[in-house]
Amino acid sequence: MLAEKMGHNMLAIHEPVAKYADHVGAAVDTYFQRITVEKPVWRSNWIIQDHPALFQPQVPSAPLVKTPDELWIRMERQTLRRLPKTGGILFTIRGYQQPLPEYLSRSKH
Repeated sequence: MLAEKMGHNMLAIHEPVAKYADHVGAAVDTYFQRITVEKPVWRSNWIIQDHPALFQPQVPSAPLVKTPDELWIRMERQTLRRLPKTGGILFTIRGYQQPLPEYLSRSKH
């Protein structure tokens, strides 16, 4: 799957993402154009999920009803670095996930 993404622009990479082009495509393109060799950037994000699979290519058509004890939290740290010779952008991602109750109990300490 990664090999399929190499060399493509953000719109092509995110083609499977619902509403990407309409909602954030132009803003993401502008953001990426502003990344310089001298200033790599990073971001973090999180999402609550109903199962622990890291790869979830399909969005369910209807929300599943789960109790908090059945949910998972997924957190990611992403970095973006413009390469000096090619001008391409190197993207790295590190994902972490754990059951939501476990995360909440650890965050209280």
